[in-house]
Amino acid sequence: MSHTCSHLLVRCMDFRLEDPIHEYLKKHGLVGKTDIISLPGGIKDLVANGRESVTIQQICMAVELHGVSTIMLMNHSDCGAYSQHHFGNSSDETAFHYRQLCQAVETPRVVFDNNMIYTLLYGYKNQPKDPSFKIQQLYIVR
Repeated sequence: MSHTCSHLLVRCMDFRLEDPIHEYLKKHGLVGKTDIISLPGGIKDLVANGRESVTIQQICMAVELHGVSTIMLMNHSDCGAYSQHHFGNSSDETAFHYRQLCQAVETPRVVFDNNMIYTLLYGYKNQPKDPSFKIQQLYIVR
């Protein structure tokens, strides 16, 4: 492998995530060490289609071509790809994304049994205009 990187981030294509993701990667020393897959809804395709998903195909390429050892799966609040869901409040939305992330972990965990998998949720503490947004690591598998 002539080009390697340690991490892969699966994220939503939403432009609003650019700065917070860059800051997160910078804070953790991952700028320039991370492949990024950007798809509408981030992990939505992975949850819906599992091993048949476009997402898992792209993860396979990153692992094979770049030797990725850590996979980060990310969702975010106020996502247009999930607009058909009507959340009563931010707690309901966070719980929904947590369940989605738990489901999303299953396919890569089975396919890539030697890789570490993180789940991340980007959200706002109170409402979308609140400047106290953050990316939080929910849990690690392996």
